[in-house]
Amino acid sequence: MVVGDSIIKYINIQHVVTQARSGATIRLLEQDILSRQVVLSSFDTIVVHIGTNDIANGVTETGMLDRYKDLARAIKMYSKTGSELIFSAIIPRYRDGWSDGIIHRVNKRLMTWHNQQGGVCLRTFSIFRKAHKILPDMFAVDGLHLSRKGVAAMTEYFKSHTTPGYIRTLKRAIVGRQQQQDRK
Repeated sequence: MVVGDSIIKYINIQHVVTQARSGATIRLLEQDILSRQVVLSSFDTIVVHIGTNDIANGVTETGMLDRYKDLARAIKMYSKTGSELIFSAIIPRYRDGWSDGIIHRVNKRLMTWHNQQGGVCLRTFSIFRKAHKILPDMFAVDGLHLSRKGVAAMTEYFKSHTTPGYIRTLKRAIVGRQQQQDRK
């Protein structure tokens, strides 16, 4: 399952349910899960792409991380035992230099925290940049939503980065990095 805000609306992967909600925030998704409007109980893997609207609404970095933690608890409570929670990093917004630094810092904090919990975060933002510059052809004219090319790239990224083998490899790499840091 892929669940989140309108960025994922056109993600189409065979045998994968995509549930997108325009304007969704981290808290709103959490409420949808708690109220059972989003049902997670039958999925082995849950990819969550959310946070763009929180940044637009001025939520602080610390506030966003707290909300991600609350969301992760709700997902754990209402999902199948042993299911894999994967956070997809917030992607940049084209022509919005103001939010780029915040997105980077929130993604870094989310990845650090979720990896420490044994979870996996996808560096989704990486497919929307080349040489540290945002790729304009990946975005629709509004600079926020994805163009057809952006949807295709994100779809392929999710397909290739959420296979069981890839997740196992990524988790081993995360554990290895954490062990190296612990030795320092």
